[in-house]
Amino acid sequence: MGSASDSEEEVDAKTILAIRTSAKRRHTRQANHLKTLVDGGGTADGVNVALAVLEEAYSEVVRVNAKYKQADKGKEKDAIEWEAEINTFYMGCRKAAEEYSNKEKEKLDAAPNAKKRRLELEFEREQAKLDEQRKLEDIRQQSQREQEDLTLQIEYQRQLEGLKSPGKSSFKPRFTSSINDSDDEKRPRGPWPKISITPFNGDSRTWPDFELSFGALINNTRMPEDMKLLAL
Repeated sequence: MGSASDSEEEVDAKTILAIRTSAKRRHTRQANHLKTLVDGGGTADGVNVALAVLEEAYSEVVRVNAKYKQADKGKEKDAIEWEAEINTFYMGCRKAAEEYSNKEKEKLDAAPNAKKRRLELEFEREQAKLDEQRKLEDIRQQSQREQEDLTLQIEYQRQLEGLKSPGKSSFKPRFTSSINDSDDEKRPRGPWPKISITPFNGDSRTWPDFELSFGALINNTRMPEDMKLLAL
């Protein structure tokens, strides 16, 4: 027949076992709640709070199980294996919650960086547009200058042909074969003064000025043709 102390220990072990069972159920409910938050896309703060509650529930399970091992030495091995299963379940829930919380934190941290990067990309796009406009304007101006140069060259060739748009050129060379007796009558007895004009340098843009000065000082004067050559 057992002693009274053995009977008390048996009662204590049964009571602690019931408390341990209740603690395990609380731990399981909290773990399922945490899993629901993670799977359902809960907030990081909500997940962190649920994880903190789960940690308290797990600590209570470990504490009660330690008392149970002391109360029933014969069940110590079973109690150790039971606690190991609870620990595996708890660590899995904790890892999932921490990973989820970290990802949510990264999203929150990435939002300001994403806005900054977007603004940088928009600025680069506007700069590219401005660069393109400048290049197009440079090409347009270059093309305009080339067309102006070609126009001047065309006009110069017309002048050489004796033409001037829209009418004929006022520059009409007179050859020595056309000199008549009237030239001799106009020839002065003294020497003609030496005439100095800027020679044509081949640049079509300077041709109009050259033609004007040549006509005014030499070609369109009453000076005889042979004297014009001597005056130059």
